[in-house]
Amino acid sequence: MNMKVLIVHNQYQFRGGEETVVEMERKLLTDHGHEVIDFIRNNDEINEFPFLKKASLLWRASWSDESYKKALEICEKRKPDVAHFHNTRPLITPSAYYACRDSGVPVVQTLHNYRLICPAGQFLRDGSVCEKCPESGLLNGVYHRCYRQSAIQTLAIVIMLYRHRRMGTWKNVIDRYISPSGFLRKKLVENGFDGEKVSVKPNFVSGVEKSDKSEDYALFFGRLSVEKGVLPLIEAWKKIDNFKLKIVGDGPQREALKAAAEGCANIEFTGGLPHDKAVKQLRNCRFVILPSVWYENFPMTIVESFACGKPVLVSRLGAPAEIVEHGKTGFHCQPGDGADIAVKAKTLIDNKDLAVTMGNNARKTFEDKYGPEENYRLLMQVYEKAIGDSRK
Repeated sequence: MNMKVLIVHNQYQFRGGEETVVEMERKLLTDHGHEVIDFIRNNDEINEFPFLKKASLLWRASWSDESYKKALEICEKRKPDVAHFHNTRPLITPSAYYACRDSGVPVVQTLHNYRLICPAGQFLRDGSVCEKCPESGLLNGVYHRCYRQSAIQTLAIVIMLYRHRRMGTWKNVIDRYISPSGFLRKKLVENGFDGEKVSVKPNFVSGVEKSDKSEDYALFFGRLSVEKGVLPLIEAWKKIDNFKLKIVGDGPQREALKAAAEGCANIEFTGGLPHDKAVKQLRNCRFVILPSVWYENFPMTIVESFACGKPVLVSRLGAPAEIVEHGKTGFHCQPGDGADIAVKAKTLIDNKDLAVTMGNNARKTFEDKYGPEENYRLLMQVYEKAIGDSRK
């Protein structure tokens, strides 16, 4: 049965993984004959707001009459079968959930981060894992200025979370949640969410062919920031001879990392690259390393690596440790432990055949779990459950 699907998304000023997921799912739906209706806003709009309107965003983070009316108008005119939400901050706000509910449209919410239980959305503070808010209350986030190092901006998120907990929004207005990983689902259930309403549907990639190239270098591909664990990776590479590490990406830690790598001829910083050129680097490497020191939700880099037939070394944390099967599609490393990273990397450096075998296993895992057709099947299951739950 072909559906009308309303996609609701507040785009960020700086493009990231969420935008990629939204675009790919949108194309997946249209390729299968479904009609997609967009309710999209972009944070670039904020640049045009007068000062008072910008300031008021902090206190309108919980509810926007404008968004409620717009979503209600779309639902009543276009009559979607289901509304699929991605991000509502800060312009759309949770008011759009209520517009859909009041129009009888089932609501699905994809969780791209930990925002509903952590104001910063990352379980990360000062470069390491932090779960103080779930343990002791959301005001810990305000005290530590967890969102953009601002107590005021963090407070706005905390007020929104508290208000919608009291209103029952998360329990009663959203019909189904999509979690990209079992790890995120587990964290939600630990913090009071109904596990029966949370479906695990991973992210996916399409159109990426397996690569048989295997040049003598390992690849890090991502943002150069503390939580990504690049500094311990550099320390690991100082123990490795005659095998290059390419670091693809940019970010606030770039200069500090370059200084840490000074004198190590085996480390190359390429800077940020367009996605097609970064994927070319990925296709040619022997293996990929993602040594994050926080609870990554679902790094697209792992799925792209699997699609190319590359094994991945990841930290024993969060979703990456769930996605990568230790000893089969890559290795798990102790978070922040350069010595352990070096040992696991040397195993694949010294044994090219093992890297190839793991890469073949990774490609098979991609085909079984992370290709577009399997993802479409899982997405339709979520929509059908949401429609069924809404009717009940």
